Amino acid sequence: MTAMMRPSVLVPSMMVLLVIALGVRPVAEEAPDQVRVVITDAEPTSFSLSTPSGRRSVATESGLEPVSSVRPAAATVTVPFQTPTTVLNAPPTTLVNPTPPAAVEPVTSAVVIAQRWVVGTLPELAPVDAATTDAVRAAAHSAWSEHLMSLRTPDDVAAHERARARRSGFAQFVVDSQWDEYRGLSLYGTASLLIPSAMTVRSVGMLNDGRAVAVYCLIDSEIIMERDGDPRGGDSMHNIAVAREEGRFGLVATDAGWILDDVHVTDRLILHPQTPSEVPSC
Repeated sequence: MTAMMRPSVLVPSMMVLLVIALGVRPVAEEAPDQVRVVITDAEPTSFSLSTPSGRRSVATESGLEPVSSVRPAAATVTVPFQTPTTVLNAPPTTLVNPTPPAAVEPVTSAVVIAQRWVVGTLPELAPVDAATTDAVRAAAHSAWSEHLMSLRTPDDVAAHERARARRSGFAQFVVDSQWDEYRGLSLYGTASLLIPSAMTVRSVGMLNDGRAVAVYCLIDSEIIMERDGDPRGGDSMHNIAVAREEGRFGLVATDAGWILDDVHVTDRLILHPQTPSEVPSC
């Protein structure tokens, strides 16, 4: 009878076995410091995430979707667990799963600044021969008239492209800016029957690097209309003032001929004439 264990000894032994059995639970269930990322065959940016709370979801371009909708592939990797981030201005319970780091390509942007070279005091200009003077004068007039037509028909993209083709640099920037403004405000120009718009090249000179400078004077009498601007229906007049302008055109020689590269206004007079005689001639 001496081999039988007394109940007082059996009870503590069972308690020890119970403690040992409970202590073998994996530590990761209590405080996991890793999560498993399942690589899927969906979009390259998609991944599935299992958080310590057991919530599973898939991050895609359209938001969060149930992980059951994605068929995982065989390969798996593990990444360090990161605490989910709370969404700004969202309910406190809304969480965003951390996304894997993505390679960022360096982005470079070039800001093109148009060179201004007919502003301020210019050096003494060299005289040019008659043929060059005629070519420069014709190029300046074509650039001005194409710009005028593009503003009369701002919805015609082809007309705008023809105006741009006559210019470069700052002169092209002027065309683009005015064209964008007219389109944005639903404006268009129309010819005045009383005082027609006109441009005159007074003189042409040459810089020592082959660039030409044309001194001009123009009358801008275009009536600016606003499409559907009349509350009663139809278009309305936006501006009927007449401008008399003096300035300089800067032209450069290209394979296609002379083109307008810079423009500088030296004097501008805004008038509201009743008769053509009230507008000083060029």
